[in-house]
Amino acid sequence: TPEMSNNNNNNNNNNYVLRSVLTGKDLQVVATNILSKQSYSATYIDGSCAFNTEAVHTSLINNEFTIEEGELKLVVNACNGIVRLHLTKQVDTHDWQKVGILGEFEDLNVKYPRTSYKWGIAYNCVTPSSVLVQSWNRGTRIMFKHFYCHGDDGTKLHLGNAIFTRNTDDNESKQGYFCHRYVDHLMTPCCGSNGNADSVNL
Repeated sequence: TPEMSNNNNNNNNNNYVLRSVLTGKDLQVVATNILSKQSYSATYIDGSCAFNTEAVHTSLINNEFTIEEGELKLVVNACNGIVRLHLTKQVDTHDWQKVGILGEFEDLNVKYPRTSYKWGIAYNCVTPSSVLVQSWNRGTRIMFKHFYCHGDDGTKLHLGNAIFTRNTDDNESKQGYFCHRYVDHLMTPCCGSNGNADSVNL
């Protein structure tokens, strides 16, 4: 059940409204700055974090915490000690800003770390969509978070994705640029490739 905490126990907290939601033992926390309207959030899955989510939730709704700004952190008195929750800035679709191109990946990765920013690409659509940036043993893989329709015949559409790879083991991705490919829902290449994708906007 969602529970709201309107914080007034210190000056920093006066600027934020906190929402702490416990679903089963999974915890979602959203802090919204009432002046800038900017929200920060984090989700903690029971069993994958090092603290008791129920105890932290109780402390949050009882205003037993302080706020450190910058990279927003909630400092919570819980679990017989101090728990620091790192919250990530939420970005809505109307907040998308063009910051560069895929060919500037390294510089953008430093300037706009994905721990603080949501990355997106506009490809086969007008507005940007969120992307996942991943690695394995070698190279970089970028793909859209959600699969989307491929094809021009409405009776033969299929789900697929656009993949951008660089420095992976295939020859096309060893040329020093991000290589574009279309894949189907099984991640099998389909529908061709547009080759060098370094000029794609981020």
